[in-house]
Amino acid sequence: MTRKIWITAGLLTVAGLVLGACSSGHSSSTPTPVTTLRLEDNFGTQFGVDYRASRDSEPVKPAPGDIVPLDLTAEPRALH
Repeated sequence: MTRKIWITAGLLTVAGLVLGACSSGHSSSTPTPVTTLRLEDNFGTQFGVDYRASRDSEPVKPAPGDIVPLDLTAEPRALH
């Protein structure tokens, strides 16, 4: 008798999970925008902004987090 109870409980759980996954039924009419990071934005907090600054702008003093430590075991990235 207890085996039948466990099987019934398992089937009800699976049915609840399936119905829960399908419950929304509404799709968003606006697509989610996909943003891609520029390569220079991957090198620290402010690096990308400083990299794109004008040549005539004032020099920037690096702050903590601007310079990312070099990892010699990481996979190389393509620059272009």
